[in-house]
Amino acid sequence: MMATIGTYYPADSFWHHCDPRSKFGVVLALIAVLLGGGNTGLVVGCLMVPMLFVTSQISLKIAGQILRKFKWLIGVTFLANLFFPWPFPDFWQGLQSQCAPAVLVTIRLSALLVIAMWLSLVTRPTAIVDGLNRLLKPFDLLKLPIEELSLVMMLVLRFIPELMAESETIMIAQRIRGIEPKLTWRTSHTWIQSTMIPLVIGSIRKSAAMAIAMEARGYRPGAPRTSMEELKLKWSDWVVMALCAGLVVWMILF
Repeated sequence: MMATIGTYYPADSFWHHCDPRSKFGVVLALIAVLLGGGNTGLVVGCLMVPMLFVTSQISLKIAGQILRKFKWLIGVTFLANLFFPWPFPDFWQGLQSQCAPAVLVTIRLSALLVIAMWLSLVTRPTAIVDGLNRLLKPFDLLKLPIEELSLVMMLVLRFIPELMAESETIMIAQRIRGIEPKLTWRTSHTWIQSTMIPLVIGSIRKSAAMAIAMEARGYRPGAPRTSMEELKLKWSDWVVMALCAGLVVWMILF
């Protein structure tokens, strides 16, 4: 399950061949519709999410795996919106009035998580960074470190799947030794020693190896760099971006 989270999913679909900039447009348009479109935007966004997965030849089970992976974040968000703020003197009356908004916020958060993961499933990490670098290129006039920010994002996208896979390996090794790695109040100290500390040490070793590899390949901050695959917008990318712009305009007008 963890191997699919944040990992590129190879397939021969329309979205896999699109430019990452047009896919950024899809994600931003859906985020705008989900957050600013009211209940109608919520319905449209929730209908678009399974359509994106189906047209990308990605099973909807992966969307369920993503939601299960972030179940604690979703649960805490639901409880926070259910109980805060609490100006109601009657407990049950407060629950009835707060329940519907808490559910809507939870659905929006779930849809946003799935949409963000969809982008990483249909786009290689290097393509995501190149597309973001192209989109933020005008900010070079403001002397902002765009290339450094893109490099940081690439390293984050590169390490998240590896850290998840390494945590899964640590937990499997513990189960083989007869230890069930569960985080509870009683086992929190043991869980930190047996799971978190090896994971932190492993991430430090990987970051050190990455730094040595970058230095050996002659990487220098601020130096001009080239890309193996030059990005080029096709007519289909322009159509996708025009549809995204139309969706946002529809949300603003109606």
